Amino acid sequence: MAESTTPTATVISFSRQTTYAFRRRWNKSSRRTAFWEHAGQFPMHRKRPVRLMETEFLSALAFGSNERILENKATTFPFEDAQIERLIRVFQDLRGPPDAFPSRLLPALSYHIARTMLAVAAARERYAYGTRNARMYRDTAIPPPTPQMWVWDFFLGVILCGTHKNYRVRLEATVPKGVVGLPEFRGLMRGLMSEWADSNLVATVLVSVNVGFLAVPDIRSPQRSFAVVSSLCAMTSIVTGLHHVWQHREKTDIEREDARQYLYFLDHCLHRRQNKDIPAAAPDLTLTASLLALPLATLQWSVLSFTLAIATYAVQTTSAGEGRILFAVLLAVLGVLALGVFLFFWRIWAGPVHVEMEMEEIEGDGKGGGVARMRNVNLAIEGAGVGWVGTVVGRLWVRVGRLRGKRAERDREGGA
Repeated sequence: MAESTTPTATVISFSRQTTYAFRRRWNKSSRRTAFWEHAGQFPMHRKRPVRLMETEFLSALAFGSNERILENKATTFPFEDAQIERLIRVFQDLRGPPDAFPSRLLPALSYHIARTMLAVAAARERYAYGTRNARMYRDTAIPPPTPQMWVWDFFLGVILCGTHKNYRVRLEATVPKGVVGLPEFRGLMRGLMSEWADSNLVATVLVSVNVGFLAVPDIRSPQRSFAVVSSLCAMTSIVTGLHHVWQHREKTDIEREDARQYLYFLDHCLHRRQNKDIPAAAPDLTLTASLLALPLATLQWSVLSFTLAIATYAVQTTSAGEGRILFAVLLAVLGVLALGVFLFFWRIWAGPVHVEMEMEEIEGDGKGGGVARMRNVNLAIEGAGVGWVGTVVGRLWVRVGRLRGKRAERDREGGA
């Protein structure tokens, strides 16, 4: 008969902040979340404040806020800057002056500390905090596009002017490895609201301009057709933009379950998953990104159609040979400048990250077994030529960069 794994008794130590479970003998639990779960469920059991709990609470928030200020925003700390500020303010209101004894507010204070530290402890357990495999940054890598996705990107890139790829990358960045990043998702919603507001404004101006252009008496059929197409595309941009704003206006402070439903809805519908309780590791967000890109894509088609209408009308109304030559040269120069701007900013930004920052290998290893590395701009030495400055072993930084001087010295020794 198999031995039951359910503990017959559970005891927690507030002085050690440890949980002990009794199964034939007392066993110390390795999960810090177990202690904070119990402390949050029974905050009224304490008659005196536990200074160690307050110290760990303030220390965790201090280190977390410092990492978010000085390091990359994608740290393993689960709270944003505004949340950290609010948590400390609530703690100060409940705690009162340092010399005061919060007798009646002690349960509320204990509950506040326990619930906050439960989220911190859960993040630490997930990223192996305090071990040799500890992570400094949370998961941010997105899966690389598949061959099937490349085919879809080609056709959708023609229809949507390639705008859907940007939206898909931003959506995938909010759910790395199937885990919804709530701060990133909320930031994405706020950014989308701002983009759609701008596109609606520009599309409204384009509709007015096209109506005025259609009132010109001597325009011909090509110009009229281009202007009508531009007006229809602008109206489509306005309608879809208003719809998206209406659907997403109240989602800037969305909760995690609603965000998961939003990201995995089409994945469940299209793939008809047998078990909807188990989400896919990487949802297919191409269709969602295409729908979100409609306001911007149709606006681009509207601008292009109106540009063609103006260009053909200018050619029609220019009769002199010198004028047509000057106009052709001007169009060529403007076209080259526009193409140059697009090509310059096409690759100026770093592309999507497909490998975690701490999972890449040191340059020059060549054996497939390099140690983890990460970039820390605050530790970089100016003029030293060190790109990757450190290796993370637990929480210990070890210098692994090679300075140019040492490299040159070794090269001279090898040449000799």
